Amino acid sequence: FINCTGLNNIIISETVKSIGSFDYCTSLTNISVPNSVISVGSMRNCTSLIEVYIGDGVINIPESMFYKSSSLKKVTIGKNVQSIGINAFYENSIIEFYLHAENPPTFESKYDHLNGKWIYALYNNAFSNDSKLYVPQRCGTIYKSSSWEKYFKNIVEMD
Repeated sequence: FINCTGLNNIIISETVKSIGSFDYCTSLTNISVPNSVISVGSMRNCTSLIEVYIGDGVINIPESMFYKSSSLKKVTIGKNVQSIGINAFYENSIIEFYLHAENPPTFESKYDHLNGKWIYALYNNAFSNDSKLYVPQRCGTIYKSSSWEKYFKNIVEMD
C-alpha cells in the first residue's frame, strides 16, 4: 500500500495474518489491525493518520513503524506486544497511548556510530507532557518503575 495517497479507509479481514507497509498513505486517517495479524509493516509519513489500533497478535512493533506520522493522536496496542523497535514513534504527537500488555514491552536501541549517539524506540517528540499512558489494572506500579516512566509522566490504570 506504499504511496496510496488516495487511501483514506481500509478494512482488514480477520483471516489476514500479515500486512505490509502503508508508507506515504497521506490520506489514511485510521487503521485497525485485527488480532489475527502477527506481522505488520510500517506506516511512515502517514501525515493524516490520527488513530491506530494494533491487535493482540502483534508481538513486535517494528522499527520506524510510525516514523513522522505527525498527526497521530491515539494508539492502542494489544496485550501480547513484547518489544518496540527503534524510532517506532519518531516525531509524533500522541496524546493517548493504550497499552494492554501486563508486562512493559522493551525498547530496542542501537548505537549510531556515524553520529556518535544512541537511537531509541520512544524518541524525539513522540509524546508531550500532556500525553497519557493507559495500562491494565494493577500494572501501574510496574510501568512506573520501568523505562516507560521516562516518557510518560501520566501513567493511568484502565478500568
